[in-house]
Amino acid sequence: QQLSSNLTGANEALRLLLAAGNLDEAGITEAPAEAGFFSADSTTVAATDSAAADNPLLAATDSADNEPVIDTTVTTQGPLSKILLPPGGAGPVIGYVNVKDTALFMKYMSYEEVQAELPGDARVMLASSPLPSDKDLYEVYAMKARLDGTGALLEGDVISSASQSFNPTNGSPEVTMTMKSDGAKAWRRITSENKGAFIAITLDNQVYSAPRINEEIPNGRSVISGSFDIKEAQILSNILEVGKLPVPSRIVQEDIVGPSLGKESIRVGLLSLIAGLILVVLFMIFYYSRAGIISDIALLANIFFIFGVLASLGATLTLPGIAGLVLTMGMAVDANVIIFERIREEMAKGKTMVKAVADGYLNSYSAIIDANITTLIIGGILSQIGTGPVKGFAIVLIIGILSSLFCSIFITRLILDWMGKKDVPVTYYTSITKGWFNNLNINFMDRRRSGYIFSIALTVLGTIFMFTSGFDLGVDFKGGRTYTVMFDQPVSPEEVRTYLTDNFDNKVQVKTFSGDDKLKITTAYMIDNTAPEADSIVAATLHSNLSGFYANPVDYEKWDGTYKESQMKVEATVADDIKSSAATALLVALGAIFLYIVVRFRRWQFGLGALISLIHDAFMVVALFAILKNIMPFTMEINEAFIAALLTVIGYSINDTVVVFDRIREYLRESRAGSIKEVFNAAINQTMSRTLITSGTTLLSIVVLLIFGNDNIQGFAFALFIGILFGTYSSIFVASALAVDFYKRSDRDKTADKVMK
Repeated sequence: QQLSSNLTGANEALRLLLAAGNLDEAGITEAPAEAGFFSADSTTVAATDSAAADNPLLAATDSADNEPVIDTTVTTQGPLSKILLPPGGAGPVIGYVNVKDTALFMKYMSYEEVQAELPGDARVMLASSPLPSDKDLYEVYAMKARLDGTGALLEGDVISSASQSFNPTNGSPEVTMTMKSDGAKAWRRITSENKGAFIAITLDNQVYSAPRINEEIPNGRSVISGSFDIKEAQILSNILEVGKLPVPSRIVQEDIVGPSLGKESIRVGLLSLIAGLILVVLFMIFYYSRAGIISDIALLANIFFIFGVLASLGATLTLPGIAGLVLTMGMAVDANVIIFERIREEMAKGKTMVKAVADGYLNSYSAIIDANITTLIIGGILSQIGTGPVKGFAIVLIIGILSSLFCSIFITRLILDWMGKKDVPVTYYTSITKGWFNNLNINFMDRRRSGYIFSIALTVLGTIFMFTSGFDLGVDFKGGRTYTVMFDQPVSPEEVRTYLTDNFDNKVQVKTFSGDDKLKITTAYMIDNTAPEADSIVAATLHSNLSGFYANPVDYEKWDGTYKESQMKVEATVADDIKSSAATALLVALGAIFLYIVVRFRRWQFGLGALISLIHDAFMVVALFAILKNIMPFTMEINEAFIAALLTVIGYSINDTVVVFDRIREYLRESRAGSIKEVFNAAINQTMSRTLITSGTTLLSIVVLLIFGNDNIQGFAFALFIGILFGTYSSIFVASALAVDFYKRSDRDKTADKVMK
């Protein structure tokens, strides 16, 4: 609403503020601009622990448009006049502030000396968004609250509903709002006493709308109309809905990425994608000749479909999403590899090309379906339990798997059938790769105890390092703030850590990040302080402590906009939630896959062997992160992205294991002669080509991420790299080996039962 009679118009309100602006000019002009207030270059990624704040001053009907019109009759003096642009005419808008000056303006308005110059019921707030006509200017509103200064005329809990609708006469967007009975009575009195006045709708000390009251509203049903579009009307209705909740909102997790780091992420992501694609395409041609070209056509179609689906969903492709796409490319050829290896087997039996293709596809379906369903289980769990980048990675992975299945099964089959009908010869090997993996006969199962010894030894070593050295936990697992800071010269992380420990936070962590002129700084300083200005204070304090490490002076505004490349904040309660969600995701994934294997293969030996194998693979990745955390040249943090990598490893590992188990199941159905060890050995040798080729193409893509990725992606990629190596190893020496031992024990039990009988 308008301010009290002491401030009857915008110009008079402005004169009072400018008069107060003669106070302590030096203190204002020397104060650094503070971070943390909403501005054009800050982006909040994660949200709140509850959905409401500063319950809004409720509004009624006609929305007022306020554009900057400079009134030359207003005398400007003092430091405030340097940043406050006066409007012309009366109304709730008393001025305009440039986006770069909003923090300084709000800091100035918090001074007790300035507040003393204003009426006790006066409130000054900035608009929630810049002017449509000038994205650099924010409106400044003058309002009055209750006479006792306790808050708004009405709180948001009196609203029963709010929604965006359309005017039945002219079709323009509007917002309808309905109040509860007690609120409707107060609303009737307020609108009756203030006809023609403005009333503000605020949330988190920001003004979202200041419509004019046209008439008394007797029944609590109001319509807010004006010159806003559909999106603006939806935002306003959402704000009114949010205000219904009784608790204040605050940012408990946020991730801010500056433009320079954002451009670098885009460059790295695209470079990784292109390099990974080229390597996989060339390898498939090298190994499969013409069949490899057909597979590459399906791969390119697969990428086209993935981008098409993402575009239709309006998805934002982040760096973890690109990582998911790179990984998908490596795994996309898996179905084609299974099919092509089957076709080669059928051709070796003397079948014609057309018959070999038909039987090859027919015999491949069960392995392809089982392998991809288990990976989809992981993707589904990640998409439901993960947040932010992890969810983006999961969505790309799911879309990639489904698209890969379609392209491998249908597009490749159409091309092969067409070439078969036209008698166009298709080769499935080159002169170099023709004899690879033929007549392979390795007795893996007799070596399984060596595998057990290796796995146990590494498990013991990893456990020792876990308890002695611990883990390098990321901010999303322990809470705090992480800043990626660039300097104008090389800096020593040890020197910075020592200085910040003595002057800033005695538990601060400082690491080199993608070069000797960048540091990743993690601190828990003031993390439990819920005040809105806490983020600004921490950032300003950090800037002050780092200023001595720059070759040339850097003021706060330039440091905040250029040198502070990214910022992430996670409160301790959210960190606990993330750890809990991560543990839940791992347990649900392991349980779901175990049940699927038992039901699908109808043998508990397969299910238990696969489950222990997956636990083994996950533990090995965790153990090596503890062992190598101080050795590798990049960050080895245990964070939410690491959990995504761990779940992806589980999905890949079971994919590999299922292919082996599927061939074992086939041989058992055929009642092949020989012991259970011989059946397992035959199945593993027969599927070895698929195992190594798929692992190889996937590892090619991951190596690209390791080479070209930034510090964050390298840790994620290294976890995948370790996991895929161990996933390939464990499908033979853990899952299959344990299944053999479980089978043998089961056979002994059956023999004992017969003897007893």
